[in-house]
Amino acid sequence: MSVDGPVTSANMLSNADLAGVGLTASPQPPDIRLELVGCDKLQTLDDIALSGPPVQRAWEGEAVSVYEQAVAARDEDEAAQVARQVLSKLEACQKRPAGYWVYGATHSERIDRATTASWLGQIDGSFNTAGRAPKVEKISGGTAVLRRGNHVAVLGINWCVSAGDEAACVAAGGDAGRQLAELSRRAARRLG
Repeated sequence: MSVDGPVTSANMLSNADLAGVGLTASPQPPDIRLELVGCDKLQTLDDIALSGPPVQRAWEGEAVSVYEQAVAARDEDEAAQVARQVLSKLEACQKRPAGYWVYGATHSERIDRATTASWLGQIDGSFNTAGRAPKVEKISGGTAVLRRGNHVAVLGINWCVSAGDEAACVAAGGDAGRQLAELSRRAARRLG
């Protein structure tokens, strides 16, 4: 696959990628614009990239939902800048008032010369008692910023698929962090 040119659905995660990290979810029609960026999650990737509507995919399962949105920047420099801007917006959510969800530490990997992946686990507000993420392994979801060549993507995963799933939110333990990390790597590699 080329790391230049437009993003297509071939550059996105597949059902096999989800199954490969132990997630069971079915593709959903992308009828709505996914808003994945920032503490309020009201911005889309293309709001920051200014490159036109993104390609997006969504999956839902009994206990998980996964969303991916990707755009093609004009060149690798612009793609790197967009990825940094998005990551900066997410990192601003690492400190929030006690009781609100927060992102944990940023984990970043350079997979190869043209490919990077950064992800942050989302910590349920019940664990946020000091205005920042405590050192817990339990995450309720997470967001990743991915770049390969001139392609940039945001990946969101949520183990709380409905308002009544608080137990599932809090119970997503150490395996959830591994799943978020591996899915982020897989998504970054597929972007090319």
